[in-house]
Amino acid sequence: MTKYLGFCLLTLSLIFCLSAITFGQQTTGSVEGTIKDEKGAVIPGVGITLSGVSVGFNRTVQTNDDGVYRFQQVPPGTYKITSSAANGFAAGQLENVTVTLEKTTTADITLGVSQSVNAVEVSSDPLGVTIDSTDSKVQTNITSQLIDQLPKGGSFTTLLKVSPGTRSEPLAGGFQVDGASGSENSFLIDGQSAENFRTGMLTPNNNIPTSLVSEIQVKTGGFEAEHGGASGGVISVVTKSGSDVWHGEFGTVLEDSKLQPAPRYAIQSYTEDDPSPQYQYTLPQSRDHFLNFFPTASLGGAIIEKHLWFYGNYSPQIYQRNRTSNFIFSPGTANFSTGSFIPTPRTVGPIEYRTTMKSEYAFGRLDASLFNNLRLSGTPWILFIDSNFNLLSVGNNFRTADDRFGRRND
Repeated sequence: MTKYLGFCLLTLSLIFCLSAITFGQQTTGSVEGTIKDEKGAVIPGVGITLSGVSVGFNRTVQTNDDGVYRFQQVPPGTYKITSSAANGFAAGQLENVTVTLEKTTTADITLGVSQSVNAVEVSSDPLGVTIDSTDSKVQTNITSQLIDQLPKGGSFTTLLKVSPGTRSEPLAGGFQVDGASGSENSFLIDGQSAENFRTGMLTPNNNIPTSLVSEIQVKTGGFEAEHGGASGGVISVVTKSGSDVWHGEFGTVLEDSKLQPAPRYAIQSYTEDDPSPQYQYTLPQSRDHFLNFFPTASLGGAIIEKHLWFYGNYSPQIYQRNRTSNFIFSPGTANFSTGSFIPTPRTVGPIEYRTTMKSEYAFGRLDASLFNNLRLSGTPWILFIDSNFNLLSVGNNFRTADDRFGRRND
């Protein structure tokens, strides 16, 4: 028992130590502002506390001689800012302050001379969009508010097309950003590189479920030198974390083939030799039948209020697909004797195939604020993949649907 306890403690220590690596890649934003009185004069020496509403965070600073305060390395989320009573001025409070990835949120506070607290609710963008006039990068921030309101699939890459210039391209490594192929993009999850070291593309294992994601950022130009390996875009993903308020999520997403469009018809041509007429025909393509199931369950809260928070999530992804393949003889002139194409079926078939794949994502995160200027985080997550392929019916010793004894009509 002692050995197992020592192993667990060593693992947790490594997680928290290695979390310092993420400081090389930005996973946070910042908050700054000026404290003034009702006449516009700055007020130095005022204590300012930034408390997380949707994120576990609590830090206090003081305004400088110019009445300016600044919070660095603030995780994306919603916050509350509180100023203490000082120099004869009443305390102040700002609600609904939104912080986004790699952007500076400005929150100025005006204090009055009274005994009551001046509470002000910040009128922020309902989708959490923040405009930073000091930033020269070309980027799109997909905030948690936007993620909640958009239709999406089971994985975070289904949201990338929100960014202008980003589109799905299976033949170019998954996604094109401003015309660059998937291998020319850079993917980061909580500051850690998530690409395949051989191909440079996002590995399927790292295409984490949407339910784990707090915010996504897509940079398409002007990004930092640390991303020198990316000539297309830089996609950064920040995962969710716990807060002082207990919260959870239970739900599911379904993808049914019955709600998908049928395959398109492809016009094909046939001629037996040069003098013979050329025939054009189409083969109806049958649709694969599938039902994809993405349940999710998560829970987060405070272990020690204002100091230690946790977040856990279990999101399996279950893919089921059935395909029926019919085989016909290669077309000949006789197949067009009636003026239209009549295929000649082979004696084999139909052949039915079924595949099932289950990807189990188990995610856990701990955030700790041990001291006022020290915040640690660890994000371990585990993926198990179980897949099987079944050939349900076989005829005439056909091993797979790719055995070419004639033309396959799917």
